[in-house]
Amino acid sequence: MWDFATLLMEQRGKDGWALVDVGDVEAFLADPPKSRKRRLGVLRQFFAHARKQRLVLTDPTKTLSAKEPCGFRGQTLTIGQQRQLLRRWTTDPDVHPHEALVGMLALPHGAACAEVRCLTIDDMNTARQTVHLDGRPAAVPLDPVSWSVLHRALEHRAALGTYNRAHHRHPLWLPAPHDPQHPARRPAPP
Repeated sequence: MWDFATLLMEQRGKDGWALVDVGDVEAFLADPPKSRKRRLGVLRQFFAHARKQRLVLTDPTKTLSAKEPCGFRGQTLTIGQQRQLLRRWTTDPDVHPHEALVGMLALPHGAACAEVRCLTIDDMNTARQTVHLDGRPAAVPLDPVSWSVLHRALEHRAALGTYNRAHHRHPLWLPAPHDPQHPARRPAPP
């Protein structure tokens, strides 16, 4: 409340609570956007009390919403930075295939880490060059560059010979040689 009163007196030139309007409240809530919900709650409590005490005639917080805009609010990359990353992921042989895959799914296709983490072989459609990302209603079509990056990551994992038991439906990664599931460890058919 002290910050709100200071804003009213020093920046808005208002010296009474009865002079406060919606614009003043919005100006106060806009300063640090992350604390909008908390600050609006405090102001609502104050103006409800002030109205009961007949210090104000109307409550300027009544029509305001504590909802924050949905969607991404973080810092974004410039077009030049995006191009530089895409070039790095597609042409630099020193880039780890997993970095390239996560980057190529995230930047052009908007995939979240959780969506990429749940990706399995069953989620890939090689005929249509699509992947089904967990939580999305439809498969995501991949451009030829993203598809080649995906295959490079699969080849890298196949060369490692690792096996992820969490993806038991159809493992995205091949079993390790010491694993009983590995083809070399299975008994030969009679």
